Amino acid sequence: SEMADFVDGDDVRSIELELLKSMYDTSELIFPDPITQPYSFTLLTNPIPSTSSDSSQTIPLSTNITLPQNYPEAPPSIYLTSPSLSTPQTTLLTSRLNAEISACLEDGNEMMLLQLLNFLQCQIEENFEDYPKTVAKGLGQTASQKLESEKASIIAAKNRSSFARQWCSFVSLYKDSYISGPNRFEVLTNLAKLRGLKITGLAISGKPGGIVIEGGKGDVEEYMRLIRTEFFETLNPRGRKITVRLEEELPEDEHTEKFEYVQAKKRLELPADETLKGAEMLRFLDSKRKDETFVKEYEQRQNYAPIEDSEYQRLKIAEKADEFEGELTEEDIDRWRIFEDFRVEESGGYEGSYQEAAKLFKEIDRMDGFNAMFAYRFS
Repeated sequence: SEMADFVDGDDVRSIELELLKSMYDTSELIFPDPITQPYSFTLLTNPIPSTSSDSSQTIPLSTNITLPQNYPEAPPSIYLTSPSLSTPQTTLLTSRLNAEISACLEDGNEMMLLQLLNFLQCQIEENFEDYPKTVAKGLGQTASQKLESEKASIIAAKNRSSFARQWCSFVSLYKDSYISGPNRFEVLTNLAKLRGLKITGLAISGKPGGIVIEGGKGDVEEYMRLIRTEFFETLNPRGRKITVRLEEELPEDEHTEKFEYVQAKKRLELPADETLKGAEMLRFLDSKRKDETFVKEYEQRQNYAPIEDSEYQRLKIAEKADEFEGELTEEDIDRWRIFEDFRVEESGGYEGSYQEAAKLFKEIDRMDGFNAMFAYRFS
């Protein structure tokens, strides 16, 4: 198979992976990108909790797993999600899982993944009474699933309304965790690729670090929430800060810029007021210079198309930009993307990462985004 070409049969990862494939079918063991990331996958299970008297009352559990290249010397990256578990339950389960990972590392267990998956199964099947549902107290499985469904509906609705791109800076972005834990770059990548979000973009390692993400507005907002919760758990408390330096939102930005372009052209058509003197004339000339620059840059863009006269005249007398009406399709969103996937730039050390990222953004004519993320660093 294609995937087999990327897997070393003598590798511990390969052996455990083959065992998992023999234990679960393709509807349970899912590989989002089997060609380039054969060791990143999601396992879907439905253990029956110890508190349930009904064998049909299962806990749908998604276990998102990445086995690093130096596994089992380095621990696997594992993230848990379930529509039937409250945040405190998921946090406690994750905490106990991390303790089990640490124990496996201390014992030098080579085939630890199967042991960890069995541990998760037992925690729900045998010890579920230890997991109080403090946030969603009183909610049964159906209600919890309803909340998760409502959340998914909100995200989907936002995706249909707008495309978003955010350029952000971290205090620092390093690969290794300050505690025994997952590879941070894998965490960022898995959050983008294994959580049902259609996120593309680029993270740039360094101090400071940077990240640009794009996709439907709902997906981008959810990814940023995951960064501020799950990803921040891998950071030293002093480093838990991400700042949005530049935001783009389409088609709203397109409508706004088109309106501002017409208004700038309208102002440039006005003759100078001969009564203006001194500072007032300087302000007028400065405003005219800014309008000329904006009009020139707008018309030099690759996607620039002359505005039809009827629309131009309408925008000329309008008081505000048009509002977007309708729904975006996935094709609309993909058309606005500038990245094909999500990855982390870490080549050549941190200075090398900056240089490679700057080269890329210069090629695609987006140095405005790079400067937004890092200009303060070089000032």
